[in-house]
Amino acid sequence: MSRVRHFSFKRAVTLGLLTMAALAHSRPAVTWGLDLEEKIGGDSNVMRLSPSELDRLDGDPSFQATAKGPADLRLDHRVLGDIRYALPDRKMGRLQLNLDAKVVTYLDNTDNNYSTQRWGLDWQLKPGWGADVSWFGMSNFYLRDFTDGDTGEIHGAEFDSNEYRLRIRARGPNLGPVRRPTATLITSFEEAFYNGWFTEYDTETVEIGVRLDGDLPQDLTASLQFYFADTDNVGYRAGANSSNGEDSESGDGSHQENRLQAGLGWSGELMGHDLSLDVDFSWRHREYQSTLGEIEDPVHAGRHDDRYVLSLNKVWRIDEHLSVRPFAEREWRHTGGPWQRLPEFKDFASNRIGLAVRYTIQ
Repeated sequence: MSRVRHFSFKRAVTLGLLTMAALAHSRPAVTWGLDLEEKIGGDSNVMRLSPSELDRLDGDPSFQATAKGPADLRLDHRVLGDIRYALPDRKMGRLQLNLDAKVVTYLDNTDNNYSTQRWGLDWQLKPGWGADVSWFGMSNFYLRDFTDGDTGEIHGAEFDSNEYRLRIRARGPNLGPVRRPTATLITSFEEAFYNGWFTEYDTETVEIGVRLDGDLPQDLTASLQFYFADTDNVGYRAGANSSNGEDSESGDGSHQENRLQAGLGWSGELMGHDLSLDVDFSWRHREYQSTLGEIEDPVHAGRHDDRYVLSLNKVWRIDEHLSVRPFAEREWRHTGGPWQRLPEFKDFASNRIGLAVRYTIQ
């Protein structure tokens, strides 16, 4: 994975915490925050296998030989930190440096362990007005075992990714029952690098989107987001343009995607403690752009799929330092295309349930 150009997880977290500690003690205009979170949950389908593949996993020891079963216990270890700097001119607002770093481990399927980190710099002119830039990196995200078309050998496919994002937000006047309506414009660029056996899967994605947020009566909040993304399978194109066509045997995975996300939240009290409930739904519709025929590229030619996620979160703040968050989530995908057997290999469903505990140090 040497082609991925970002810090190691440990180095990034260490550097971030040292920077925040130094800045936090530099002058009174600087404040800081630090949270630690541990999350435990069960995942019914870690590798997102289709029903037919789940049956094969039970009866064929050679299929996904390193897998320890479809379901597993997942542990997330997370650190969140921020430094807030009030600019000398109060009319210019404040700057905030954010770090969100996470290591994900599985009890049995340890090949699926991975880490993520996000660095962000946020400028808030005033509440609801501002902009932020961020970098998000993911390391060693394992998919499953595939056969490398060049060697005929079976290897695990995993990737690293970098995402660079810009958001600009503005708040308008109240609109009837909607208070503090806020609109955010979002654009991002992402690159994914696969390990050496599967460089044909390398991609670059450009995305644009808009997000609308507002407060409603009865202590409700609502959000609506829409995104359009265009993904270029640059690894396939590089292989197809080479002299021997190496690394192009898996077809052209370039695609366009529309994504819709909606959320509804409620805030109140339970036994004298702050409580919030959130329901979120997302729908991703993807159309593949391969110009190859069904015979040449059965997985991508004319393919379209819809992916859904429905989640429920409840956050109960015990005191100023401790909060707990039980959650439940269902994810599923329906696939279609000229190749009639495509759903047999690409449809899947997964259920996740668990509990997160967060401790606020500052």
